[in-house]
Amino acid sequence: MLEEAAGVSKYKERRRETENRLLGTRENLLRVNDILRELESQLDKLEQQAAVAQNFRRLQEQLETSQHGLWLLRWREAQDRQDRIAQDSTLALNALEAKTSELRAAESELEALRQAQYAATDALGIAQANLYAAQAEVRALKPKSAMWLTRATALSGANSSCSPSTHNGRHASKKRCEIRRWQLRSWPTRSLRRPRPRGE
Repeated sequence: MLEEAAGVSKYKERRRETENRLLGTRENLLRVNDILRELESQLDKLEQQAAVAQNFRRLQEQLETSQHGLWLLRWREAQDRQDRIAQDSTLALNALEAKTSELRAAESELEALRQAQYAATDALGIAQANLYAAQAEVRALKPKSAMWLTRATALSGANSSCSPSTHNGRHASKKRCEIRRWQLRSWPTRSLRRPRPRGE
């Protein structure tokens, strides 16, 4: 009652509240220190992760740059290859046109040779036909020529035997010799000549 009368109890109450607050603040500070320690340990990990992430980002940029350079190099190589292929195709087309022209010239020459061969074959066929016809005529004339040759030999022998000294002036023998001379003069000598082939 004296403290209340003197107003001391109010200060004591305030002191208790202040001490409670201080105690709570100390507890909070302890908690904050614990949190800071945890955060510091996490901060180290985060710094390591940040370094790794930064390194990854740097490597990623290098990879993209390398890929872009590789793509550019491949594109240039593809362009060069396309140019070479275009040049090769142009050369191949020119060579093909040259070979085609040579082939056409060879075909025209072959066609001319074929026409000449056909003409020669026709001429050969005509010549063979003429030859076969001439051979047939010769074969047909051989028996006649042999017969006429036999008769000519006989007549020439008879003519040689029909001289004025052989018949000695006999009329019958003289008449027979004149008949034989007439037969020899009337001998068809043209039939003994070699016949000309057709077409000569």
